[in-house]
Amino acid sequence: MVLALITLVSLCVAALWAFSRFSPKDTNRPTLIAILLLLTGLTMFMLSDKSIGIYHLYHLVFPPKDLYQPSITSKFNFHEKDFVAEYKFIPRYRDIYELGFKIQPNILSSGWGKDKDQYNFSGKLKVQIYQEGNLVDDAVITKHSTSFWYQDGNMDFIKSVSLYSFPIPIKGFLRKEITIHVKVIEPAEMLEQFKENINLTIRVSPIE
Repeated sequence: MVLALITLVSLCVAALWAFSRFSPKDTNRPTLIAILLLLTGLTMFMLSDKSIGIYHLYHLVFPPKDLYQPSITSKFNFHEKDFVAEYKFIPRYRDIYELGFKIQPNILSSGWGKDKDQYNFSGKLKVQIYQEGNLVDDAVITKHSTSFWYQDGNMDFIKSVSLYSFPIPIKGFLRKEITIHVKVIEPAEMLEQFKENINLTIRVSPIE
């Protein structure tokens, strides 16, 4: 909401400046009206779901300390067909979020530098996102995103994988409670060996 507040304050300052510059009989009143309409439109845009990309860029430059702290961290059986889990949370920030998984250090090889051995997510997940009880996003995931995070200082192992990204808020301008329903359609059998060390995560995306 920081950017929206900045925009709103700018609107108030601009309005005060404009009114101090023009008298009621001033011939430039159309200019004043145009400025106020422009700033009002900008404020409404910053409060809408269409402005999420701007918030994302702002957070990349000025990240809050807890920006990438997961909203959800939970055990999830990626290897078990028809496994289902539901997660509810109120997001801390307006931004682009990602659903993925995090794994304990130095156990999942990235295959870095080996084209035939590079890690690829092999399962299929169905993800449904609800806002105030209304289905607002429905996706089937069959592969991971184009990037994943390596272990600090070691590109031979993977630390976390992004599977799907989505904006919050999805509809409207308020950060309302989000419910995410995740079901395993086809198991990622390769991940079964790491079932004790892997967690599903939902957090602000650092890579979109």
